[in-house]
Amino acid sequence: MKKVFIVIVALCMGLGCLTSVANARDLYLEAERADWFTAPLKLVTGSGQASDGIYIETDEDAGDKNSNPPGENDGWIVHTIYMPAGDYQLHGYMRKDGSDSYWVRIIDTAGNGVAMTNQAHSSGWARWNSLDANGSQTAWFRWDSVHDSDVSGEVPIVWTLPYNGRYQLQLARREDGTEYDAMFISSVLGLGNGNIPPDPDGNNTRPRDVSELAVSTTFQANEWRPVLTSPTNGQTGVLPTGSSLPWDAPASPPEALTGYVIYLGTTWEDVDPHGTPTPVAIVGAAELSYPLPALDSGTEYFYRVDARIKGGGDPNVAAEVASFATLTNDPVVTSQPGYAEAWRNDTATFSVAGTSGDLDDQDPLTYQWYDNAGAIGGATGTELVYTAGTEDQGVYCELTNNNATVQSDTATLHVRKWVAHYRFDEGSGSVVADSSPGEDRTTATPNDGTLEVAAEEVADYWTSEGKIGGALNMHGINSNTSEKVSINKTASELGIGGNYPRTFSVWVYTRRWNEGAPYEIGNRSNGRNFSLRTQGTGTHKTDEWLIQYWGGDRPFRTWRNEGNRVAETRDWFFQTHKTWTHFVHTHDRERTKIYANGILIVDWGKELNTGDGQPLKIGHWRNREFDGLIDDLRIFTYAVSLEEVIDMYVEGEPDAKFCQGSDPADVDGDCDVDLDDLESTAGNYLGTGIVP
Repeated sequence: MKKVFIVIVALCMGLGCLTSVANARDLYLEAERADWFTAPLKLVTGSGQASDGIYIETDEDAGDKNSNPPGENDGWIVHTIYMPAGDYQLHGYMRKDGSDSYWVRIIDTAGNGVAMTNQAHSSGWARWNSLDANGSQTAWFRWDSVHDSDVSGEVPIVWTLPYNGRYQLQLARREDGTEYDAMFISSVLGLGNGNIPPDPDGNNTRPRDVSELAVSTTFQANEWRPVLTSPTNGQTGVLPTGSSLPWDAPASPPEALTGYVIYLGTTWEDVDPHGTPTPVAIVGAAELSYPLPALDSGTEYFYRVDARIKGGGDPNVAAEVASFATLTNDPVVTSQPGYAEAWRNDTATFSVAGTSGDLDDQDPLTYQWYDNAGAIGGATGTELVYTAGTEDQGVYCELTNNNATVQSDTATLHVRKWVAHYRFDEGSGSVVADSSPGEDRTTATPNDGTLEVAAEEVADYWTSEGKIGGALNMHGINSNTSEKVSINKTASELGIGGNYPRTFSVWVYTRRWNEGAPYEIGNRSNGRNFSLRTQGTGTHKTDEWLIQYWGGDRPFRTWRNEGNRVAETRDWFFQTHKTWTHFVHTHDRERTKIYANGILIVDWGKELNTGDGQPLKIGHWRNREFDGLIDDLRIFTYAVSLEEVIDMYVEGEPDAKFCQGSDPADVDGDCDVDLDDLESTAGNYLGTGIVP
């Protein structure tokens, strides 16, 4: 949505606006009357010592705590002030803890620090440290003249304001501890802590009602601000043509009010109350409404009402920025097409929904779908049935009415593919063949691997006693081993890099826990690895596994042992030590899942960033060779379903029985609806005591 900002300002001429509200060039500011302040600063109410019972503090450590001027995260307090040109000193009514302190400065309308004596920082900040307001007393608020602790002697600063008009007084927290209640800006120079009125006994030793200081308490900026009546802040549904912006006159308008100034812009800076925005219109003081020009539809507008004093520096009393949004004529997409997957030559369905705009809802929408090659012929409805090709596609829809055309989000059609299928039935030699179907594989040629062991040991790495035919027999050498199967392809080359979806399905017979793994790919740093490995070494780690991503890894067990238990705590527990176990390790771009023997063990929200630092390896992780047998490793470019997991498991365990779905009649959960279930149902019913 586009954004436009509007500001309206009240004008008055001369300095009567100032002199009429103050008997001297002095100004008293309550902390809670600040234009704004930022976290971690906060208002505290109910204090018996602070004026009006309110002050600003923080109980969090904040600020630089050194000699560097503050940054944007240090906690700021900003007062907009309107002062005649002249020299001034500042005196704060504070309660402190130790030597904690504030930074203080005054800036002009251009954002520059005004001239000041005893200046130690080019930015115009004074490091007001070692406040004298309390000494060791922490129960009372007291006065202290603002000085710069980086200047010897802590001499009070004199600020010189060059023009009559608007300035900003800024305080920024240096450390936690000091509590800020009020600030007295005085043209009387040389006041000390003991003679700042109205301390009658002059010894600055007792709490007092500082509101007696307020020689200009009748000056309240809010009383000078026009009051907007419509649209209200945050209102939506404003007509883009024929609308107006009305307001009520200020409650207590300044003298010589001559008119209102309207500002318009497309960025915050165009209406920034602390900047110098350019007006687009000026109306007379008798006007209480501004006819808005033709506005863009579907646009958010921001506006602000200020009381302005026409002085030497073009000052103003800043008000809050408000906003409204216009109705739209353009089509609006209300439901976006989503991610889909399909095998080559299978279809995926995408859909989109929209409205024809708030003002032209009766206008018909037309639709046109696109893929990477351009417009799709005949695809002119809200639904697209798309046949997957050999590569991923991006599809989106354009919605058009007689006002405009808008585009939906681009949805991805991910083509499911094989990466590799290693059966390990070779029985001899160093070639580990990939038997995946070529027409559905990510690469044009098979991703065969090479068994990297000494020539005289090759025969020992094969066995006919696999789970499904033969198997790879890894020996589990402990340190700095190079024995492994290497596939000279990176994750990106195989189509499973970054956060792309994938599945690794494998049978393992694990003899010993030594941190070895049936497979590994990716960088060994910063969460860019991808492996499933034995967790730790030694018998106490038996049956503990680790999803290894090299950062934010996840351990799990499939066997209840010494107080450990699996994630899904049914009666499905089994050992993986010296027994064939089927693991399926999937990732679908948002979640990692681990299935063991067809059972979901881990379901973990995770985003991956698998790198290309290490190509695919089998029977190896880092410098650890897996100790056990590996069989039937299958790799896909998508996350398989539970049904597919079970199908692969049953290939190795033909007699396994799984309940697909939940049949309410299968009361005893044995996957068969039989007389046992009828007996259980009858017993449960009789136990209720209900007579039919």
